[in-house]
Amino acid sequence: YQLKIRDTADEGIGVIVRPDSGLLNLIEVGQVLKVRLISPIEFDYQGPPFLYQSRVEHITEVKEGPFRGHMLVGMSLLNKIMSADC
Repeated sequence: YQLKIRDTADEGIGVIVRPDSGLLNLIEVGQVLKVRLISPIEFDYQGPPFLYQSRVEHITEVKEGPFRGHMLVGMSLLNKIMSADC
């Protein structure tokens, strides 16, 4: 799945997922995943994407705003594995 990062913090990221996405059937809180992060253009980063080991911390319904009814998946970034181009 390719998702846009909607929220960032020093220790993790948040992505918005449609409530009918098959991704929600494949993940659960506490699950450890490998994710490939590509920095958005607005961060002005031109380097390669990186592969991270991450853990799903929460899956929460968005109650307000333009993404109301969607799910916010919060993931902690445990460690950088390598450049995803390797």
